[in-house]
Amino acid sequence: MTIYSLTLSLMVASVFLFSSKTEQSRVVTIQRPLVITQERKSPAFYAYQQAQKLNERKPAAVYNNAPSTHLSTYSIKPEKIQLQVTEMKLSKREFATLDESGMRIAVFSNPLQNDFMDPAHERVVAEDFVTNEQKADMGSAVSALTPEATVLSPDKKWATIKGKFELIDGVGIVDHYIEIRRIEEGISREVGQIDLMTGSYAIEIESPQGYLVAQVRDRSTGGLVGEDRARLFNLQSKGQYFEGPFIRVGQPPTLAINLSYSGGNGSGGSGKSAISTKSAKAVVPDSASTFSSAVNSVATATLFDNQNTLAQVNDKFSNIGLWSATISRFYDPSRVYKNVTTIRQTADKNETSVFTSKWIEGVVEYVADLQKISYRSKNAPILIGRVLVDGKPVAGAEVMIESHLGLQPIYFDQFMIPSISAKTTSENGYFMFVGLDVGAYKVSAIRRQQALGGQMFLAEADAIAFQNIAAQSTLRSKTLRSFDAFSSELVETEAYASESQADVIETNGGKAQMQSYAETGLSEVIVKPQDARYLSVRYNYNSRQDYLHLPQVQEEWLLQAIRTYKINVMPQSGVIIGFTRDLVYDAYLVSESFSKNDVLYFDSTGHVTTTLTTGGGFILFNVPVGMREVVLQERKTDRIFSQVFNVLDHQISVSHFQKD
Repeated sequence: MTIYSLTLSLMVASVFLFSSKTEQSRVVTIQRPLVITQERKSPAFYAYQQAQKLNERKPAAVYNNAPSTHLSTYSIKPEKIQLQVTEMKLSKREFATLDESGMRIAVFSNPLQNDFMDPAHERVVAEDFVTNEQKADMGSAVSALTPEATVLSPDKKWATIKGKFELIDGVGIVDHYIEIRRIEEGISREVGQIDLMTGSYAIEIESPQGYLVAQVRDRSTGGLVGEDRARLFNLQSKGQYFEGPFIRVGQPPTLAINLSYSGGNGSGGSGKSAISTKSAKAVVPDSASTFSSAVNSVATATLFDNQNTLAQVNDKFSNIGLWSATISRFYDPSRVYKNVTTIRQTADKNETSVFTSKWIEGVVEYVADLQKISYRSKNAPILIGRVLVDGKPVAGAEVMIESHLGLQPIYFDQFMIPSISAKTTSENGYFMFVGLDVGAYKVSAIRRQQALGGQMFLAEADAIAFQNIAAQSTLRSKTLRSFDAFSSELVETEAYASESQADVIETNGGKAQMQSYAETGLSEVIVKPQDARYLSVRYNYNSRQDYLHLPQVQEEWLLQAIRTYKINVMPQSGVIIGFTRDLVYDAYLVSESFSKNDVLYFDSTGHVTTTLTTGGGFILFNVPVGMREVVLQERKTDRIFSQVFNVLDHQISVSHFQKD
């Protein structure tokens, strides 16, 4: 019994020691949901991840490595396109055909090519501009978004441009409205949106040409409060859109004479005369700041051919059109400084150099001694100019007066000493012409057999005619279009411009390209249509423009206006024709003897009347020969649009007066 009991005890112990453990049956509950984390990269996790993506059902999106497109070269970087793994895969060719992709990189063609020569099209643009301004008036509330943004159909939309935006220079939105547009060859094409809260803008465009122009305007008058414009170039794709330039709206462009004593003492600013003649010794200020404080107390500066006097000589005139030009003068009653006459343009930051009267007398006497000649009058006008490239004086430039090619210029060396043997400008860029009569002169500059541009000089008695011939180092291509002013019919023409690299510009299909280095300044192109029905004209424009629209008028149209309104054409006079498009204005010719009976107006179809009509322009008959300035004042905003013309006997001068 004892042995049996012991054996049974050993068997029970072995069962407990060597058998698997058992637990009591119970209900199992999960206190928190099971989460498969990314750290546990099991097959179950990947299956769970794919299921989550399928549940989201989001459309395909382009990730960061989308194709990068640079419009300056129209080249595409062939990078791999990545799509979500849960979506259907597309080839690059299939993907590029999607309208929603925003990546239509087909061969670029401009469907608007013929619209720029259509006055009817320009009228529609002008009407849309006014309508948008009126629609923007939404009471006292100011919307942060630009109203009436253009929405293009997929077949017309080239791309969406997005970029950063900010207000600077104290420009704010108080009872104002703000808008952004694409301007191409002076015509408003599309309107975008500006979001002040995020500091960004967006605009759908039909063509990657021209400028983006953002403006802040007064809600009641439409007056310009702030502006910025940026050229569209080198745009880079960001997938669904292209990144545009940074728009920073500040104070609008101004007009000023920008007086500077950079070279007026004959020594480049040292304060001592470099010419050893008795008459050249003069006490002059040592710095531009001293000059400004000394001159401001007695001297005066005027704009608009003496119609506006600035409170201080270096004050700025702000309510001015972008493409305006004006005759500006500097007077010093103390006679310490020589009077200066110069033609200035809006937004021109180049300086107008002033010179002491004694230094000028010394220079003229010095040159007369070298040339062994005697000038007829000490009060004869003197032309002094400066050749600039990218805003800096340049050496090695040759200048000439186009109507007096035999007259040799006088160049200054680095110490501002005149040299009759020098053939080109020195490092300071200065040149001079002496022994001239009163009148207008066109001076052009070339360097290394390339035309840099030209400038009109207004030579007046007892004054210096000063101009900068400003060029840039990069060659620009400007579009030239020739068309009937009223029917839009293409008119083949030949044109000559001093800034053009070609001697003669010939249009083909009413269009041509002009290659130019000119940066800014008042320029003139002589236009000779091949069709004998049309008049040859002299077209005035600002060299900063990247286009030239040449509206052609028939001789019979002008003669019919003279016969109908019995205009008595006087000798020694010319005609000025101005195209105004979208302005409501009052026009003035700065001349005491000009009669209002010599002013006629016309509409966009060419119908001539004696009362102002919008969408067309005006004709000024019997304009006295010489340099003349025409001033237009917009009635609602008092904004000034001005232009300077070199009027020749029985010749016709033409120009545009426009906002953009």
